[in-house]
Amino acid sequence: MKTIFPLLCVVLLCFIQLSVAEEPQPIWIGGVVIKFKEGSPENLKRESIEGALTAEEARILKITFLHDITITTLDKGKYEINTERFTQIKTELELLESVEFVNAFMVNKEGSYAASLGEFYVKLKSTSDLEKLQLFAHKTATRIVEPYEYMHNVYVLYADKHSQGNSSEMADLFSSTGLFRYASANSLFSLSATTNDFFFDWQWAIVNEGTGAQFLGTVDADMDVDSAWTITTGDSTIKIAVLDSGTDTLHPDLIPNLLPGFDGVGDTLKGHPATNFSEDGHGTCCAGIVAAVADNTIGTAGVAPTCKIIPVRIFFYIDLTGPVTPYTTMQYGMDGLNYAYQTAAADVISNSWGIPDDQISQFSLDTVIANDIIAIASDSGRGGKGVPMVFSAGNEPDSMTIWPSNLSGTIAVAATTMCDELKTASDCSPENWSSNHGKDLDVSAPGVKIATSDMLGNFGFASGEYYLSFNGTSAACPNTAGVIALMLSVNNNLTGGQAREVLSRSCEKVGGYDYDENKAYGAWSTELGYGRVNAHRAVQDAANFVEVQESSPGNTLEMLVSQDAGGFNYLRYHLTVPSDVEISIYDMLGRVILSRRIAGQQIGYHSTLLNPKLVASQVCVVRLTVDHSQVDSQSALFTSYKK
Repeated sequence: MKTIFPLLCVVLLCFIQLSVAEEPQPIWIGGVVIKFKEGSPENLKRESIEGALTAEEARILKITFLHDITITTLDKGKYEINTERFTQIKTELELLESVEFVNAFMVNKEGSYAASLGEFYVKLKSTSDLEKLQLFAHKTATRIVEPYEYMHNVYVLYADKHSQGNSSEMADLFSSTGLFRYASANSLFSLSATTNDFFFDWQWAIVNEGTGAQFLGTVDADMDVDSAWTITTGDSTIKIAVLDSGTDTLHPDLIPNLLPGFDGVGDTLKGHPATNFSEDGHGTCCAGIVAAVADNTIGTAGVAPTCKIIPVRIFFYIDLTGPVTPYTTMQYGMDGLNYAYQTAAADVISNSWGIPDDQISQFSLDTVIANDIIAIASDSGRGGKGVPMVFSAGNEPDSMTIWPSNLSGTIAVAATTMCDELKTASDCSPENWSSNHGKDLDVSAPGVKIATSDMLGNFGFASGEYYLSFNGTSAACPNTAGVIALMLSVNNNLTGGQAREVLSRSCEKVGGYDYDENKAYGAWSTELGYGRVNAHRAVQDAANFVEVQESSPGNTLEMLVSQDAGGFNYLRYHLTVPSDVEISIYDMLGRVILSRRIAGQQIGYHSTLLNPKLVASQVCVVRLTVDHSQVDSQSALFTSYKK
């Protein structure tokens, strides 16, 4: 999106008392955000800032110029500006002709932060409502900047010091009128995206042999990716967007699989990361897990090594309040998501980031428009089939997943260890952190000491080109996205919802947990959701997933299958209305191997165990016949699982 009003913001930290409160509040004003008019020289900004401060405040002020904003902090943001002092600073600065607005920069005791910016977004109920928007914008002294290029009937508006309030207050006001579908403010904030073939032997998530290089884990506590590779290593037409801190586009293990990138931050890096902190390697690590090239004698192999990567940069790292944290704005994320699913036509989107719900609540962060974009992408991307949207569940010992993994249209992924258990502080691994889990969790995947690509040279987490200890649900997320890419490589007709179903139903029920809750896709546990992802099962199920339209009695669903000997064979199918079902299996000479009639089956998913001795080790035809005249559709999959 072109920027009509480039941000020239300054974030200050100014204080009455130069001492840290012994018992700090959960959230406080740690500074102010100032937007200067375009073209304001740097020395004018400095003079304006210092002129609004006391001599002692000015003496300890630290200003950092960053992209199109300037951020100022003092002693890691630990000092508090009370409301009275903030109002004084705001009033004095907004008297200056060069200043467009002044907003509060909020900080909490964990070092997270947020602040309102100038933009907010309004979605009309219909195109004819544009006049209502124009009238209300005039009434509130806000201005319409432009239509938001990625979304129909969405407009970018701007609130400055002359408006009735800041962008967050204006978004609330526009929403409260009932005239519009919604209004949502742009803001800056910190994310939760931290991480606590030469190296193939380290890749226990691919195949776990319990070796010392694999941290003495449990044999076979892996995703069976090596077995999935006997079916497919991916398809070069399948594209995985990695929305993160950027991907090292010069990495030799990634170059062959990289597609043109995008920088939602507004730089010209085309998806390449910054090089300021070791954490900048986060996105390169995620990209390597998804689709690093295999069989090239170097480095590691991605889960889907023949698929393609779309690097999308939506955040960068900074040490505003002490710890190095990912910094972003709502617009960075929106533009990145929209580019990935619309412009780049991604088949899967991997998102190793999020925001804890308590942080959203503390800072009153507005996620309405982001939620809308995620819902549209998951429902309507891929030419209407929907894009599987994979998100990290979070890296805290909380029994709830973070936003946006807790949205209904996403796939929330928790982290497992090399011992096939939920990552906790007391598990078998040497890492002292825990994975989020709980009611909105979908699946789990390896997320401890994952070997992957890193930024070249001395940038990134380690010197060199690879990092052998990438941790967190940040690793579990791309592991899962890679498995989905393999699934779509064998069956790109799957809708986003069907991909989620196949992934969930094919998980292994590991960890010894109670899978005692029956959800949409089967038995579910609080700790691991539907279980730990199994790439081999998922690819088998995806390849054999068929959907047909039915409209009259006697219509059939038929598929050709070839199964391994010694497996357990299941026929799974879905009924949209109650019906009698007849299952028949024929060999290639047309002889009946098995015939079974099941009367009075209800709406929903059904699974029938077939005699393995009859159908194993041969190619056969499976026919499912329904008797009800009003069946709209069925989907069935025929699978063989090894003991």
